[in-house]
Amino acid sequence: MSGHGRGRRPAFTLVELLAIVVVIGVLAALTMPVFSAMLSEARTASVEASLAQVRAALARYRVDAVLEGGDPLPTLSQLTDVGAVMLAPIDANPFNGRAGVRPASRSQASTRRVVDEGAFGWAYFVDNTPGRPSAVFYANSAAATARPGGDGALLGANQL
Repeated sequence: MSGHGRGRRPAFTLVELLAIVVVIGVLAALTMPVFSAMLSEARTASVEASLAQVRAALARYRVDAVLEGGDPLPTLSQLTDVGAVMLAPIDANPFNGRAGVRPASRSQASTRRVVDEGAFGWAYFVDNTPGRPSAVFYANSAAATARPGGDGALLGANQL
């Protein structure tokens, strides 16, 4: 028996290792857009679910308040106080990671203007003027969602 190859284990060469790294890099580059789109879809669905939950709670509150003769819409304090309107705290906005609700002015609400996005996830405007009460609850983030608008451009989270 010859000593050729004895004691040596088969191993990859540097060229083979580089080829493997390049193939993995190409595969990762090809799959990133798919994962990015899926993440955007998930964030959009989460924002829409949170908005629907809060808006439904506002509608329930309004029916009860009108029947009881009180202000038809809750104040910001009532909205954020667990148990008054919402049965649980409002989830964080997945586009900016913030859970707080900031007060919005009438002009901010009419344009759904984003203010202090780093501190608040949501914005709420309420006006309990007799005869014309109104409330607007929206995401305090202009990040592009996965939902196209009427012109085909993606809507901002604040536009949902």
